[in-house]
Formats: sequence, C-alpha cells, structure tokens
Amino acid sequence: MTIIPTTTALAGSLFIGCLITALGMAPGAVPARPAVHACEAGCSHHAREEGMQCADLPAGLPLSMCFTEDADPAFVADVTQRLINVWLNGGMDGGLAYQLAPRWNLNGSSAQGQPLQIRWSVVPDGVTIPDEIGLGIGSAPNNVNATLAARFGSLENGKNLIRQVFQRWSDLTGLSYVEVSDDGAAWGSAGGTTRGDVRIAGRGLTNTSILAYNQFPNNGDMVLNSDASWGPTTNNYRYFRNIVAHEHGHGIGLEHVCPAATTKLMEPFIFTNVDGPQVDDIRGAQRQYGDNLEAVSDALANAAVPTNAEGLSSYTNLSIDDNGDVDLWKIVADAGSKVSLTIIPQGGTYTAGPQTSACNTGTSVTASSIHNLKIDVLSSAGAVIATQDVNALGQAEVLSNYEFTVAGTYYLRVAPVTTTNDLQLYSANLTITPAPSNPADVNGDGIVDAADLGVLLAAWGSSLGSADVNGDGIVDGNDLGLVLSSWTL
Repeated sequence: MTIIPTTTALAGSLFIGCLITALGMAPGAVPARPAVHACEAGCSHHAREEGMQCADLPAGLPLSMCFTEDADPAFVADVTQRLINVWLNGGMDGGLAYQLAPRWNLNGSSAQGQPLQIRWSVVPDGVTIPDEIGLGIGSAPNNVNATLAARFGSLENGKNLIRQVFQRWSDLTGLSYVEVSDDGAAWGSAGGTTRGDVRIAGRGLTNTSILAYNQFPNNGDMVLNSDASWGPTTNNYRYFRNIVAHEHGHGIGLEHVCPAATTKLMEPFIFTNVDGPQVDDIRGAQRQYGDNLEAVSDALANAAVPTNAEGLSSYTNLSIDDNGDVDLWKIVADAGSKVSLTIIPQGGTYTAGPQTSACNTGTSVTASSIHNLKIDVLSSAGAVIATQDVNALGQAEVLSNYEFTVAGTYYLRVAPVTTTNDLQLYSANLTITPAPSNPADVNGDGIVDAADLGVLLAAWGSSLGSADVNGDGIVDGNDLGLVLSSWTL
C-alpha cells in the first residue's frame, strides 16, 4: 500500500520502549538536547510474565516498536534512535498522536461509526520487505508463509489462527473481512482487486526482542518478525493470536492505552490472561465502526431483523456509538402479538488513558453510564407510538409485552436521551410472543369463514378435536355459536 506520510503511521507491536526524547519537534529540526537518553528515571521496566520494556518516542512519530522484557537497553536505545533519525530526516512525518487514531476511509465508508468491509491477504514469500524501521539491516524477502507453516504445522493452521483474530474483531464490531489472494505486488502497493487492503508479511528483524509492527489507516499492513518467538501453544496459541489482534487494533485505528493493568488488549505490552479485545478495545473499535448489527445508515430500511421470528433473541456488545446513533429492529406483527425488549447498559468501570512512559495512570471511565437509553415503538412510517424511558442513567429499560392490536410492520428503536458524544455499550433481550390462535378458526387458515363452518357441520355430533371449538368433547350448537360470533367480515 502507498504510504502517505502525513496520514499514515506505523504502529509498533506491543510496547514502545524505555527512552526519553525531545518532544514536539518538526521533521528536520535540530534537537536542543540529545534526542535520546537510554532508560532515564521515570521509565519503568515492567517485570511481568511475558512482559515488555517501555519507551517514549516523539509525539507523532509514525512508528513504534515492541521489545521483550529482557531486551538489551543499549539495543533498545539504538533502535529507537534510528527511528527518530529516519523521522527527523524526512523519511516520516510528525503529527498529532491520538489515543484513537484516524479510521479507514475505504469503499465509501469514512464516517465515525460507519461499518466497513476490509479485504486481507497474506503476501507471497519472496516479496522484498524493506528496512522500514531504521534498523540498518537492509531489505529481506518475505517469509511469512514458510514461518507460519514451520511454527504451526502447516500454512493453513497458521492462517486459521489469523482468521480467528479477524472473525473475533468482526463479531464485536461493524467490521467484516474477506480473505483474498495476493498477487505479490511490491510491498507498499495499495490494496486493490488483486491483493488485500490489509497485507500480512514477515521477515527477520535480526533481534528477537522485536515481535512485529503495523501501519495505521489508511493502510493497515502488518510485518511479523520471523526471528522472534511467537509464544507457546497454550490456549490455542493465545500469545500469537493476541500479537496479531493487537497489531490489527493499530491497523483499524486504535492507539495504545494505559495503565498497564493486563485488562485491555491495546495496553502497550503482550500478556495472555485475556483473550483478544476487551471492553475498552471493543468500545474504541465500535466508536470507529459501530457494532455487529451496524447498518450503513439509521434509515428504517436498514433495520435489523430479530434472530428469531418468535421467542427470545439475545444480543451482547451492542452500542450507541455517539449522541446521534440509534439501533433499529423490524417487527412484522400479527394482530394480538406482543413484543418485549430489555436493554442493559454494559461496560462497568475501569481506568484508561493515553500511553505514558511509566504507563501507570489514566482516568476512571464508568462505561455503563455514558448514555441514558430509551426504547421507542415506531409505526411503519417511523412515527413514535410508544416510548419506554423511566429509569436513570446506567439502569436498564424494559418494554414489557407491548401488544400490536393491528397487524403490520413496526420498528423498535434504541436511542440516547443524553447528549454525550461518546459510546454506550449495552446488551439486549428481545422476545416476540405470537398472537394466541383463534379456536373458531377450525381449519387454521387465519380467518373464520364458510370453510370453517363446513368442517364443523361435517363433524357434527362427533368429538373431532379441531371442530370441538369449546373443547367439551362434542361438536354441537355451542361450537357453532362460537364460530358464528367470530366470523371474519
């Protein structure tokens, strides 16, 4: 994919190292002090199982690296200095650093909260991967296919782990993924009809302390370090899947978050006590691309259809992604049918904030109390015919057994009452109870007419179940009276 310096950044894999540098410098500027000092006070080496070192880089530096806990500080300093030199010499461009980076602008999808389909591919071995991170090691051929086959028993086994990562992001967000073949175009070529929008490659980076790096949108390409260990086999290779999931988090526009509490995938180091995206990661990705039911717009025509036409349909990890978003379900109702909907705010309370050198601070976020949500029942034309909004912020709303007295098409709408421009996670339980059957509809065709009368008269004096309208064990005048009183005009 083409790298556009002012909008495309490379995101380091799982931790940015332990170095202090001059901040806020324009590309090409001469630092007023030495640009890098190795491991000054205030940078903590996190002595964690499978942990990483940390480091600060200049604000806006469009690439960050990941180092294992036991990486030589001299090596960390050298690599980081090389990255800064590339940036200062114009090879990259500085800019604002975001906790939530810009999202994809692709195939007409660019608005905050709008769903997106991403195509992805694995680059054929042999394609030249340059030294994009300033290590001074030169170019090397892509070897990700051979490495996946060697590490996981076959290429397909390795690809299946990557597929699982993309499927999980798809299950949790408005993102969908299509795997395509890759034509082996030069690294940095834009996605197109013959290769993915996101391309996955691998090469040796010489030092095994580095795991991977990834580009931010509008690119998203990933390079795995084939010289490094990709972790143990435990929990279906969770270590490797978390590496790929974290890297692709950068690839969809998520930055690192702190504090380092092993509760969020996008914390700037690898750990395996969680599996894939967690609450804060889900909130960030849904803020960018909406939830799994997200439609291209909030028009009635795009309303979701309940999973089950009758009975209970349950949903988790839904969201209202800003103060103007709504969620819609389409209900095709018979007269006398009923609907219930319970919406429960989710997310709990946790601490999160932008990355710092020590990665030990953040702001308390009460994710379950961002928006007060309401439920509206809409006519086929979108007019509000009922509203459920009685409980306070952070509490559930329950629409219970709303009866449709007239058959037709209706909609349920979940919408924010509050105006906070932020995302509210919630779960939903939607139950459709069909209208009770009419015993006078002897032949079950939905109307009471001469056909039912004919069945009843033919069964006169018997105990034929369907014609015994009142269930007293005999078809007689009492049943005839019920049929006539229920006659469909």
